[in-house]
Amino acid sequence: METGQAPPPAVSVGDYPPTYAGPGREPEMDLALAEIRIGLFIPTEGPREQEGQGILRGAQQAIQEANERGGYRGKPFTLVVRSDSQPWGRATTDLVKMIYEEAVVAIMTSSDRGASHLAEQVATKAQVPVLTFSNDPSLTQTNIPWIYRFAGDDSAQVKILAQYLFERRRLRNVFVLAVSPANNPAIGGTVAALKRLASVAGASVYLLPAMSGEAGDWEDVVSAVSRARPEAIVLWASAARSATMLRRLRHAKVSGELVVVTQDDPTILLENKDGFAEGVTMLWKAVPHSDTVSQGRSGHLGATADMGGRTAYDAVRVLLAGIDKAGPNRARLRDELARIHFKGLTGDISFDSLGNRLDTSCLGVISSGRFNPIMMPSGKPSP
Repeated sequence: METGQAPPPAVSVGDYPPTYAGPGREPEMDLALAEIRIGLFIPTEGPREQEGQGILRGAQQAIQEANERGGYRGKPFTLVVRSDSQPWGRATTDLVKMIYEEAVVAIMTSSDRGASHLAEQVATKAQVPVLTFSNDPSLTQTNIPWIYRFAGDDSAQVKILAQYLFERRRLRNVFVLAVSPANNPAIGGTVAALKRLASVAGASVYLLPAMSGEAGDWEDVVSAVSRARPEAIVLWASAARSATMLRRLRHAKVSGELVVVTQDDPTILLENKDGFAEGVTMLWKAVPHSDTVSQGRSGHLGATADMGGRTAYDAVRVLLAGIDKAGPNRARLRDELARIHFKGLTGDISFDSLGNRLDTSCLGVISSGRFNPIMMPSGKPSP
């Protein structure tokens, strides 16, 4: 830097990765219980119950396999399950009890942003590792050394989506149908980031909130899309909402490539019971080892072969691998997660200096109930 030149006005949070140099690694800080407990902070009721069931199935399978191998030095692993359905009410009390009374060595959360932030705040105070499935970027942007994200964040998804739409496909006119920014503030920033990348490529992105499934609302949405005739339509919503949108767009014979970015388990899309998702491009928050991934049963996993089950199965196995080296000690487990390298059903698993899982999303096409990868996290075509 030349003499007198002003320093940059801002720095990246990545320039100052979080570390933990405090106490807690001493042997006397090990959790002295007859069993090794892992907490699940997941939806057990309400509209997100299916996601919670998938997480629970995958976690139970991983725990069962580990216990069949003898657990941790003869101690069995167990799950402590608490609902995140009321994150600022009953769930807060349950989370505190899970940490201080039930003595879990680590906590896994669902994709819910509010519940993940709550777990992050409580666990930071109690110094407990948290493994979250939320894609909220802010979770790992506050220099907290106890949080690890197992799913790609919104910024990573935007990057690979922009590479596909504007560099590989060279599209110039894209519509995004999404939940209203008023109901999900994060979507506004996400689409704004996509717009910026589109502008660099000389393309345009238009956000069309599509909140309700009311007939009148959908008529307006379909009419607007039909008039604009975009080259691609990106559906940014839950899998269930995306399925509803796809059916309506197919019924209206709306033209344009259809792309889905799901915020949860995409099983309903892969089931594709009436063919509504056939040929749809989907951004998947996982990088499967095989060239194609089926929605159906997956070898020894059985019922956990859905997306949520695979992800939870891998996440628990990562925790178990860390415990195998660190023992039932929260601080040492945090250290092991920071340097772990693990090969799972959802790809190779490791974390960057901020706690974000590396290489977490890929694009593929849904065909005959299978996900066929076409672009990997690097932006390169799938081999």
